[in-house]
Amino acid sequence: MENREKFKTQKPKQDTECDPNFASDSNPTEHEKSQPSQSGQSTEDDFEAFVTQMQLDIDLQDKEDYSAYALELASNPYHNQPVPPSPDFTTHEWQGPCGDSVRWYLEIKWDEKIQEDLITKAFYTTSGCTTASIASSQTAMLMEGKTITEAREITDQDVLDALGKFPEADHHCATLAITSFNLTLDQHQQTKTTNEK
Repeated sequence: MENREKFKTQKPKQDTECDPNFASDSNPTEHEKSQPSQSGQSTEDDFEAFVTQMQLDIDLQDKEDYSAYALELASNPYHNQPVPPSPDFTTHEWQGPCGDSVRWYLEIKWDEKIQEDLITKAFYTTSGCTTASIASSQTAMLMEGKTITEAREITDQDVLDALGKFPEADHHCATLAITSFNLTLDQHQQTKTTNEK
């Protein structure tokens, strides 16, 4: 999967203690002689400036490839955290053909009013890149509050439609999120059937 961790990249801190553009023709003072050599500083600063500019160019391209909403989920994912082992949660992990995986932690409770299981909470973790997290965040939001029957009807295309603009090369991330989610529902129903015997 294409690495999208650039969303989280921070710009290098600027050195405010010296001016790399300053040059002097005067002889060094005794204080200057006592300072460590800065011969490699210029090269390091040039490299940091190059990396910063490259990141700005990448970020600009991202804004063209993704909706503002998808970029917001990249910065602030929804329910991207593991849940400690609990009898209230069903957990299952699935690895897709791309090599990335998503693990879901689902709280599913029986609703007496509607006489169905209801997905009350959905958390996830992923070994994949940021695009897998974006798709999983959107999947969690679509699934919470749904019955299992309703959740089964939600497709990867529904996830992509909700995200808006999303690179075609990353559409499989929605498939990864939905497939792993449905397999977690399978796990829940299998466990429930076993416990009822």
